[in-house]
Amino acid sequence: HTRPFKQVSIGGNFNWRFQKSGQNDSKNVNAFVTVNRPWGKGSSLSARGTWLKTGYLESFLVGLRVRQTVIDGKIDTDAYIRRINYQYYLTGLTRAQHLMGLNVNFRLTKQLALYLYGEGTYNETDQKLDKRINTRIIKRFYNEG
Repeated sequence: HTRPFKQVSIGGNFNWRFQKSGQNDSKNVNAFVTVNRPWGKGSSLSARGTWLKTGYLESFLVGLRVRQTVIDGKIDTDAYIRRINYQYYLTGLTRAQHLMGLNVNFRLTKQLALYLYGEGTYNETDQKLDKRINTRIIKRFYNEG
């Protein structure tokens, strides 16, 4: 991970898991670039790519994520879009998925926060859209003394 410019971060990694027998090998490459504050304080834009290869599967993911503070210390948003291509060696099946999501976080008080998460996954192969909506409420208990 490096910062070639004040507001730009670039990074990546490579993982290779192997056994002497050659079974369960996997290779994984991740890379990302993030621009901080493209629209001012509390914003960021990230792009990433991931390649994975195992004994039964190869996949490639590309994605974009936008984060924005709407009201400093009160409301934050996070939106993303991803495309993932899968190829299964044993069956010859290929699959493409598109994911879109939106997270909105509300800090109601110093100890109370509400999180709303929504995601849709579209599978090109069966032309099916799956949707999820989740919420989470967090209450913090601590002594300020």
